[in-house]
Amino acid sequence: MNVLIFSLLLPAIAFTIHLIVWKAHLPTHQKSILICIFSVTLAAGLIILFIFRQYINLLGIRAPQGLYEYLQICIFFVSISLAYMVTYSALEADSPSLVMIMTIANSGSEGLSQKNFEEKINNDTLIIPRLKDAVSEKLAYFNEDKYSLTPKGRVIARIFLIYRKIIKRERKGG
Repeated sequence: MNVLIFSLLLPAIAFTIHLIVWKAHLPTHQKSILICIFSVTLAAGLIILFIFRQYINLLGIRAPQGLYEYLQICIFFVSISLAYMVTYSALEADSPSLVMIMTIANSGSEGLSQKNFEEKINNDTLIIPRLKDAVSEKLAYFNEDKYSLTPKGRVIARIFLIYRKIIKRERKGG
């Protein structure tokens, strides 16, 4: 039980720090800062738990004592952190599908004509924000009126292309 309590406590602390930082100032490189917050929280939390393990007692639950318990906390924390970061990526930027669905939903019960839909949903709404994100994350750069991938962007593109080839998914959208 003690492992579970401390395994839940550390991600809760990291999430709280994340909320405080985002309330104070929204970082430019959100994913990098998020990884930093969660990594530092894990490292600091484990160090504090280890150093003060004889003195920590939360409502009768003692701090972890053995290496095996700390390893379990690490595995749980990393799993929760990675799951949260994947979820956060989906929340950080609106996907094109989400933008389209929200545009239709905001039209209310009367619906949205195709003409109005096409006026509201265009490259400025769907494509340009993603290109700006790619440039800010240093996955691509803009030079002489064209976008090009950085080495980091090429690696990520290759990973997705290999994965799509493995699952036999054809390229969609041109």
